[in-house]
Amino acid sequence: MLRSAAALALCACAGCAAAQFSGTLTGVSDYRYRGNTLTDGRPAAQVGLAYDDPKGWYAGVFGSMVRLKPPGGESSYFQAIVYGGYAARLSPGLSIEAGGDYAAFAGANELNY
Repeated sequence: MLRSAAALALCACAGCAAAQFSGTLTGVSDYRYRGNTLTDGRPAAQVGLAYDDPKGWYAGVFGSMVRLKPPGGESSYFQAIVYGGYAARLSPGLSIEAGGDYAAFAGANELNY
């Protein structure tokens, strides 16, 4: 009962939306994208940074170690993905969003998209 009262009191003190920064540092056993391994079934370190503005704008960057098999043999690379966009609620049941991203592979520019 005390926890419920404390949670309710904290919710009542919540202020207006503010800009948010967030970050992640992750280790994964196999980096997969759309069901395909990008690390040849091996572990990878990943990092991410994101910014969300209360007006609806957002942007971020994500990075991961990858192991790819381009023509000429298998190699280790670093993948960076940058993204940004805008999201807005038009009514209680309707919202819109527009954005884009770009993925770049250090040392394997032919794989960028």
